[in-house]
Amino acid sequence: MCKISANIQTPFLTYQQRIRAFVGLGRRLQELLDHSSDTQSVFYEVITRANHENVWFTPDFCLLSLQQICNWLNESDLKSFIQPYVNSQNQPRSRQVAVICAGNIPLVGFHDILCVLLSGNILVIKPSQEDRVLPLFILQLLVQVEPGLESFIRIAQPPLKNFDAVIATGSSSSARQFEYYFAQFPRIVRKSRSSIAILEGSESETELIALMNDVLCYFGLGCRSVKLICFPESFDIQKLFKAALSFERLMAHHGYMNQYEYQRSLLLLESKPFLENNFLIFTASDQIFAPMGVVNYKRYKTKEEINRFMESHNESLQCIVSHQHTAFGQSQFPKLNDFADGVDTLKFLTNLS
Repeated sequence: MCKISANIQTPFLTYQQRIRAFVGLGRRLQELLDHSSDTQSVFYEVITRANHENVWFTPDFCLLSLQQICNWLNESDLKSFIQPYVNSQNQPRSRQVAVICAGNIPLVGFHDILCVLLSGNILVIKPSQEDRVLPLFILQLLVQVEPGLESFIRIAQPPLKNFDAVIATGSSSSARQFEYYFAQFPRIVRKSRSSIAILEGSESETELIALMNDVLCYFGLGCRSVKLICFPESFDIQKLFKAALSFERLMAHHGYMNQYEYQRSLLLLESKPFLENNFLIFTASDQIFAPMGVVNYKRYKTKEEINRFMESHNESLQCIVSHQHTAFGQSQFPKLNDFADGVDTLKFLTNLS
């Protein structure tokens, strides 16, 4: 990515041109994904380097995240996504929007990147130290597809400066710091959230296997990762252990197994009861957050009880997996308009004055 000065003279790019640029990016990415097994390719080197810099960014999870992005980048979906927010006859003044990315899963900040550039604003991106390789590679590809976008992209250098608005994602503690430091700017500040699953007891084996994707994909590090499973008192929890075998490959990941053994040791030292299957621990708890390698479970008696529970945790829930909410196996595959924390990013960006 070429370095871009703070004094940006942005060219005029229509919404149609920006949409075409991202459609072109999707095509380029899909071509790379289709040949991802080529160990001599630059793309293979990029994926390998991302994994070297972050042990949790395994090649299969990096490729999964990139495929999800490709699924977004088609002309029909992008037009439907942006159309309610823009007037193609009235080009708004571009604002410089600082995007402070999280680094918990590969390319977790891409949706913000897409929204900023698609809305006609200037991206001032501060990648996470844990996720620098893939975002910069994606932006480089995007500029190759549409060179005019280079003037809309700036890689932030510390200290962060020359911006008009902020989108910052981090932990609950960093969110408090963001609120303080950026109090004078229009901003979206996201804090820690988690996801839960609500079972009725009638779920099929296929649905439970799909649920394990919601639990263990990206090692359970995402805000859309299910960390608490609620089910009726009569439910046989052994069904979940059987379904979890679809992720038995995690046993080959040393980092994950170290975390699993650590959490197991803590529970033993504290004499807390738990169930395990050699790579996943289930603990009886109504907490919606859990460490890596651990999933909480809660038995409930009535639907009213579980409805009250969901309402009481509404501000901390990113996703609910159930027959009535997000489908089993789909929590890690949000749609374009599934805005994080329920905050409409495009409305925020297109309303900047």
